Amino acid sequence: MQIMHIPKTGDFGTIVFRDQYGSVFSLVIKFLRLISFSSWIFKVKKNIDFSIYRVKFIKPRQGLLPLEIEKNENFFILSLNDLVSNNYLHDEGKIFRWHIGNLKYFSNYTGYFAFGRTTRGKVEKFDETQAEFLEEEQDESPYTHCVFDAEIGLVAIAGKYSLGKDTKEISKKLEKTLSLSYSIVRNGIKIEILPIPNPETFIKEIQSAYRIFSLTASFGLPNPFDADRHFQQPLAQLLAEAHGQKGKATIQGNDLDSDVVAEIAKSSASTGNTVSARIQRKPKEHARKISLHDNALKQSFPRDTSPEKIIQKITSIYMRLRYDAVP
Repeated sequence: MQIMHIPKTGDFGTIVFRDQYGSVFSLVIKFLRLISFSSWIFKVKKNIDFSIYRVKFIKPRQGLLPLEIEKNENFFILSLNDLVSNNYLHDEGKIFRWHIGNLKYFSNYTGYFAFGRTTRGKVEKFDETQAEFLEEEQDESPYTHCVFDAEIGLVAIAGKYSLGKDTKEISKKLEKTLSLSYSIVRNGIKIEILPIPNPETFIKEIQSAYRIFSLTASFGLPNPFDADRHFQQPLAQLLAEAHGQKGKATIQGNDLDSDVVAEIAKSSASTGNTVSARIQRKPKEHARKISLHDNALKQSFPRDTSPEKIIQKITSIYMRLRYDAVP
């Protein structure tokens, strides 16, 4: 019989080697699984994923704003300041009350805030003096981390299962919370928070396709942050003049220019809109439809990364996506 001490990194005790190889093999495998599982847990705790979203502030059709709001005011900044100053519409009837807190600016337009909800629930406790189990009402406020660039209209949200099954669900709660701020309500602003998808796979398929037969892209109402002057903005302006809400544009041909199609795809992704295309991958293949999925682009960071560094990286990813190359 031989005894081997387990290394300190996974020190659970000792393993005894026996003459029966099956028993030894079983013991080693169990040990390796424990080590693998503990390593996985360590990795999960070590990093945090942020999903990137586009925040749109859509002005009313008449374009008339109250005099106290100047043209150069940023509605993202105004809404955040309203919410942390308790300057918003309260809905006390709700079971869950959503809040923005811990607001910190790194510059005039970039910063960090925590986003979460408060709910009142019952907590079971044991009172040792009375030797009785009791139920007490207590507030609970789970929250997650958000960083933003208000000049571009970006927000990156860290996932937290106690707030939503995914960041898309959390983003909808954030959208509704921002919409309750005084500046947004007073000016009749509509807020949309849309995922910025990763167009890398879509663009690779476009660029490698034998032929491109059609491209369809969605668009919405004009938004101050949208930078695409050739596709998204003209169509958005047309939609506003027609008093519409949403629209789609399709271009067709025997062989569309792949560079133009790729540029529209990048523009659509950066503005949170959808896009699809019909392509022929090889000369004798049938045409097929490909789509840009609406899953938000994610970026992982070590947990000790400062929020200021995170928003710098998020903004850099967006700028490469929109104006240069896909990250």
